[in-house]
Amino acid sequence: MTVIACTKCGIRKLRSDFHKNSAAPGRLRLECKACRREAAIIAYSANPAASKKRSTEWARANIDRVKITQQRHNEKCGERRRAGSRAWQKANLAKDAERSARQRAVERRATPEWADRRYIKLFYEMARLESERTGRPVQVDHIVPLNSPVVCGLHVEHNLQLLFARDNIAKGNRFNGGGLSLRSHGTARRWPPTSRARTTAPAAP
Repeated sequence: MTVIACTKCGIRKLRSDFHKNSAAPGRLRLECKACRREAAIIAYSANPAASKKRSTEWARANIDRVKITQQRHNEKCGERRRAGSRAWQKANLAKDAERSARQRAVERRATPEWADRRYIKLFYEMARLESERTGRPVQVDHIVPLNSPVVCGLHVEHNLQLLFARDNIAKGNRFNGGGLSLRSHGTARRWPPTSRARTTAPAAP
């Protein structure tokens, strides 16, 4: 068992307590993870705006690395997050019921008479089947969000698509004027897209 002394705190720790040194493959950072985390917190507290800007710029310049990191994190913590979500729902039945009712109300208001309700139900059935087939939660997403600061889409078959749950959460209620920009949300994957005709309310005559 290899033990290394941190150059900052001086405490001797295991190799697993040190980050890999990307500038020197095969070697480790001189400061331990705890010291680097503490330094990062201090730097962020001193200038939050500058820290956020650096993080955003780095993420944009290293999209592939961000994708890999997000995928590893989801694979490692996915079940723990789902368990936490289930525990929250059980401990907050009233809040969860209110949230579900609010979503149903939004969908009812956004469902016009000409919507094909049978086809809409098929999307949710497809999401269930794909979840079972892939072993990963799949959700039905509204291409044009039902509730957004800039636009309100319709709950119709042409405005639906399947997304993995983590991609749907990352998308949120964002709308960039042309639908979902998958590239901006990491590894989002879509099933064969449906026609995007009439995804928003028709203009008044």
